Amino acid sequence: VKFRAERLAERMGVSVRTARRAARDLDRRRNQFERTMYRIDPADPHNYDLVIDSESLTIAIAAELNRLNFRPDLVGGDFNTPPDVDVLEPITIGMKDTFAKVGVGYGATCVNPYPCLVRIDQIHCLKTVTPTRSRVVATQNSDHRMLISDFTRNP
Repeated sequence: VKFRAERLAERMGVSVRTARRAARDLDRRRNQFERTMYRIDPADPHNYDLVIDSESLTIAIAAELNRLNFRPDLVGGDFNTPPDVDVLEPITIGMKDTFAKVGVGYGATCVNPYPCLVRIDQIHCLKTVTPTRSRVVATQNSDHRMLISDFTRNP
């Protein structure tokens, strides 16, 4: 939480203590949302193929995992960068941006409740799955609007 709080404090222009409280509150609300909507334990590692801790694992290391063909079917998250910026290319090369492919509606995810013109939350997929629908919805559980994508698994 300390690393996240420092980044959040800088981004929000508040003290680290205030940012730490905000991060814990946001985690609590996200966990509650995932337990309610998806009936999963968000802390269970079996729910994820690969989780990248941006404090200890850099984009360069993630790119190296990608180069070694250690790739999940889906890569998604709050990347804080628009999809047309090539900073994510090392980890999304060969993947499709699901909203660009099948997105419906207004795609901006930053910032809830009043979106600006930027989609900084993204989901990318390999050819092992096909996105069937992608949309952005407002939520009370995050400072961003939520990107939701539906998929079918390819044989």
